[in-house]
Amino acid sequence: MALSRDLLKRWGGTLLYGDTILLNSGDASIDGRWIIQDTMNKRFRNRGDLLFDQTTRSTGRWTNVSISRRSRYMLSVKRYPERGSE
Repeated sequence: MALSRDLLKRWGGTLLYGDTILLNSGDASIDGRWIIQDTMNKRFRNRGDLLFDQTTRSTGRWTNVSISRRSRYMLSVKRYPERGSE
């Protein structure tokens, strides 16, 4: 999911990259958990953009959508020993 800049903490909003949000739109095909991973162009305000397969829905616009923060997505990184320390 990508959000407009006004919603992201970096530009004064409340959400961070990696936050998991719960989206409620009344459309079961997109309702659920989404992870914030991108930013929309600066011309957009108070909007989100979802990336999904075109068979999900053809219209592409929803109104009266609510989002709420659930948790922060943490990517686990496997640590490898440094070269020469074996």
